[in-house]
Amino acid sequence: MTGVLRPPARALAALARALAALALVLGLAGCSSAPAVPGNSSDADQVRDRYAEYWRVVRDVSASSSADLSELSTVARGTQLRTYMASQEKSRAQGLVSDGPVVSNIRDVTVDGDRAYVIDDLDISQWLLRYESTGEVVEYQNRNPACARYQFTLARDEGQWYVTQADQVGSCGEH
Repeated sequence: MTGVLRPPARALAALARALAALALVLGLAGCSSAPAVPGNSSDADQVRDRYAEYWRVVRDVSASSSADLSELSTVARGTQLRTYMASQEKSRAQGLVSDGPVVSNIRDVTVDGDRAYVIDDLDISQWLLRYESTGEVVEYQNRNPACARYQFTLARDEGQWYVTQADQVGSCGEH
């Protein structure tokens, strides 16, 4: 059978949580190099690198139910780790996986001691939720907006940066 399937309400709720956690969710394409502000430029470069690594890991663990969810702990901590892991566990229980690009357009990186903030316009319009067993695409019903501005908070722990929180703060292109 081909076509688009409509998932049960709990699958849509899991999807909404996954997209929020992702904003959450995947494969960086089109990253811009917004200027870093306060903080050491090497810190800002490290934050950008870890942020890109976060998305690589998120993409990898979201694409297959056999991927090791503990990999998320190498790039995320706190609220972000708990939220995304819970979302992935629910999706996997329903046989769902995600793939496709999340187009990132970093607007700003701010480093303040052991905290950093990445403002990113994320376009998730090509991020697809699929039933792993069939490959059938799940129709999104609550995907507004497909492009949203998020603030990702990162914290430095023992010299390494981790994504700890993601908050939607607007729409893409807002000043």
